Amino acid sequence: EKAKSELLASLAKRPNSPEVINNLGNVYGKLGDKPNALASFEKAVLLRPNYAIARFNLADAIADANPKRAITEFETYLALTEGIPEEADRSALAQKRVQALKHQ
Repeated sequence: EKAKSELLASLAKRPNSPEVINNLGNVYGKLGDKPNALASFEKAVLLRPNYAIARFNLADAIADANPKRAITEFETYLALTEGIPEEADRSALAQKRVQALKHQ
């Protein structure tokens, strides 16, 4: 809850910061507030379409409800992070998620 308050205060100063919005989405997710988490990831991607981590988070958030779109979001994430060593672990996870979603 404290993190949520801090991020909301930050958004009051910078309402269109994709990083803050994405982080707020993560906090909402941890608090079990899936609708606000999803809305936050959607807004972060809308504000910055090439924001790879927000794409990953969005894909993860919608995987159960909309597997086809989740595959697209994971694949976009993978294209954006290709060749970035710091994203190797998350990329491997995204590839596994795509395979699992394709075989549902």
